[in-house]
Amino acid sequence: SGNWRHRKKDGTIIDVDISRHALNFRGRPAELILVHDMTDRKRAEEALRRSEEQFASFMDNLPGFAWIKDARGKYVYANRYFQETFGVGREQCYGKTDVDIFPPDTAAQCIDNDRQVMQTGRESGTIETFRLKDGLHYGLVRKFPVFDRSGRQMSVAGISVDITDLRRAEETLRAASERLLKQEFALLDLIQCEAFTPDPDVALQQITEVAARTLNVERASIWRYAEDRSRIRCIDLYELSKHRHSAGAELQAASHPAYFHALATSKIIVANDAHQDARTREL
Repeated sequence: SGNWRHRKKDGTIIDVDISRHALNFRGRPAELILVHDMTDRKRAEEALRRSEEQFASFMDNLPGFAWIKDARGKYVYANRYFQETFGVGREQCYGKTDVDIFPPDTAAQCIDNDRQVMQTGRESGTIETFRLKDGLHYGLVRKFPVFDRSGRQMSVAGISVDITDLRRAEETLRAASERLLKQEFALLDLIQCEAFTPDPDVALQQITEVAARTLNVERASIWRYAEDRSRIRCIDLYELSKHRHSAGAELQAASHPAYFHALATSKIIVANDAHQDARTREL
């Protein structure tokens, strides 16, 4: 009994679940062996696992806070940046409310803004403050409701970027306040989207669409390294003018050494002319 892998006559490998049942057959003890083909189910489970890993990897490398709370205000998800910044692991965060995690003043503003989203059923953008060891910080926040498939509102999700440095610069250079404010909201629009859907693939497509529209660029894409970092594979590529998604393209490190070196040594690659820049012209 149990799960096994069998080879069919044509050489195809299938996953099966085998169970045994004792019985009497014509007055003699016997066993009934049932074999159930689990191949499609196994493939679906593996595809879901890969999608969830890709989604979790993207969210955990997001340079900002991301979270989901249930209808009672209890955290059911917080990305790595959130956990590391506030010094809380899953055990100290999941199932807890803002009152359990933050000082009263921080918790109060979070709860008030969550309540607005829950009552209106619409997304909301605001600035929330929080304290770290080096003092007061400012977070540019986008909160939005999360609905189930029937359209019933289940919870509130949010994304926030720490804009403290920008705010400090704004206080020092008040004449540049309007320009800084536009930069803050441009950054917010780049990363905010209703990413918390039950389908990670849909979430990634939403992210590339928002990035393309916000930056006003023709293409936006998300790529993932192979385990040995010898190549990267496109998880989703969005073309703005055609409103089209595609995936599966690969770039090999052996064919693009300068580009892969730049990826390994730089957090951000800014190329004003990708055709002429030594780091990107291989593309």
